[in-house]
Amino acid sequence: MVKVRVISERAQRFGGLNLVFHSKEYEKILELCDKELGVRSSTGGGYSYSEVINALFLSVLSGGTCVEDINLLVPELSQSPYIKAPSADSVLRTLKKLSVEDELVKARGSGINYAFNRNSKLNELLVKGTIEIGLLERGKACDFDYDNQIIRTRKRDSAWTYKKDVMGYAPGIAFANGHPISIEGRGGNAPVIFDQARTLRLAYEALLKEGVKVKRSRMDAGSYSREVI
Repeated sequence: MVKVRVISERAQRFGGLNLVFHSKEYEKILELCDKELGVRSSTGGGYSYSEVINALFLSVLSGGTCVEDINLLVPELSQSPYIKAPSADSVLRTLKKLSVEDELVKARGSGINYAFNRNSKLNELLVKGTIEIGLLERGKACDFDYDNQIIRTRKRDSAWTYKKDVMGYAPGIAFANGHPISIEGRGGNAPVIFDQARTLRLAYEALLKEGVKVKRSRMDAGSYSREVI
């Protein structure tokens, strides 16, 4: 018979997060974040990149749907001697430092400017992190997939998508062996094929830079153009 023992009256509701926080793979990811993104002071009220990313991820695992939900998690995380829990404001300030400005790309024929957000530094980190925890291997070829996904929203910078009756964004996402390794922000009104060759080139180069070759690529009809092929 299993014996039940009460270990503490202050046991956390989110105690299961400790299993994630102390896993070797997760520790490797957090160490990689500080190594690649740079060291930020975690003293005097400041937080390192790994501490900010950790709070954001644990919030998502706890059912958070927006950055502000981190504030609901802070009282619980603060009970742990291993975790520093930044507020949502601290997380947003830090993420802004990692952001890049949108790039406007003009279509030759129509002269219309389409917005793209290509954060090469974070995409390269995504590739390195995928390799670090063994989901990809240097020196081995992978299967590459690419697709665009419409995200419905009525935010200020959203636009009418090719579905005509839907406003939002249309990010492009590349996968290697089923794992996301490149995410590109793209205005909702940008045609799927527009400037896609450059999008794919950046994703392929990020993989090759880390010694991962592509065995075969799979895309739908939205990628059917001479330049892409």
